[in-house]
Amino acid sequence: MCSDSADGADVVPVANRDALRATVSDLRVVELAGNHFGVMTDASTAEAVADLLT
Repeated sequence: MCSDSADGADVVPVANRDALRATVSDLRVVELAGNHFGVMTDASTAEAVADLLT
């Protein structure tokens, strides 16, 4: 889930995240303090992807 600090909007709504978590037992959720414009260039995103690939 990624919350936009300006309006609190979620890139993935909480209800959708929770439903997916209930369905996919090995799902890893990474919550970032950012928005949908910067999430792909955020250092935390890169760290999470690197962790997933190692």
